[in-house]
Amino acid sequence: MKYTVAFFGTPHFSVPILESLTEEFDIKLVVSQPDKPVGKGRQVAPSAVSQKAQALGLNVHTPSILKKDTLTPLMQSIDIAVVVAYGKILPQWLLDLPRFGAINIHASLLPKYRGASPISASILEGNAVTGISYIVMNNKMDEGDIIFQSELPIDPTETSGSLAIKLSHSASNDINNVVYKYISGELVASPQDESKATYCSVLSKEDGKIDFEQLPQNLDRMVRAYHPWPGVWGMYNGKRVKLLPGTQVQMEGKKATSLANFKNGYPDFPIDAF
Repeated sequence: MKYTVAFFGTPHFSVPILESLTEEFDIKLVVSQPDKPVGKGRQVAPSAVSQKAQALGLNVHTPSILKKDTLTPLMQSIDIAVVVAYGKILPQWLLDLPRFGAINIHASLLPKYRGASPISASILEGNAVTGISYIVMNNKMDEGDIIFQSELPIDPTETSGSLAIKLSHSASNDINNVVYKYISGELVASPQDESKATYCSVLSKEDGKIDFEQLPQNLDRMVRAYHPWPGVWGMYNGKRVKLLPGTQVQMEGKKATSLANFKNGYPDFPIDAF
């Protein structure tokens, strides 16, 4: 008989991991964030995880609030929960419901980069290596005991978007073995070293704003770390101009072009390289 799993996740990063779990486990429940407006048209749409779960014929629940009286019956037969970028810290009463608790997948080598933007933080600080941490989830932010970690090199041209894809697929390759070995007791969790903990916050559009006349020394890393979100941008001639990976520039309302081509049209643009 297959172990039963409740999966908590929301963005595209979580989808390959859910797909892998369906191959080995009985996914009784998928919990994701509620539908929300997306794109330029701001049309309401389900999360990437909700869409995939629906396509797989799984039971999807998208509560705005995690209510005990609603979720407890849904979690009664669950052996273990797997949480991947769900978007909220789960309350202790919920973590106590699965027979073997909950495993959280986090995209850094904990205790480094606890928080919401570990992939961007790794690139921004110029790290050569990052990885995936599998932890026993508790009701604090990324502080659970570490079950297993895998490392992944960071390519010098890596963006947050490309690195997220690699980390997601790395986790999808390992998750089934990690769950099985944790349930069997082959993997024993160890506490994190609190003295080495670092934190990264939720990114906002303003985090990517720069002054073209006073460029940050880590501009190349910043461009890659903040691609695709929140982007690196500044104001020039009254318009927003984005700096993109591959030395591309995009003025508001126009297509992206090379910095060299952009300088041909705007020779007084104050950046010569990045």
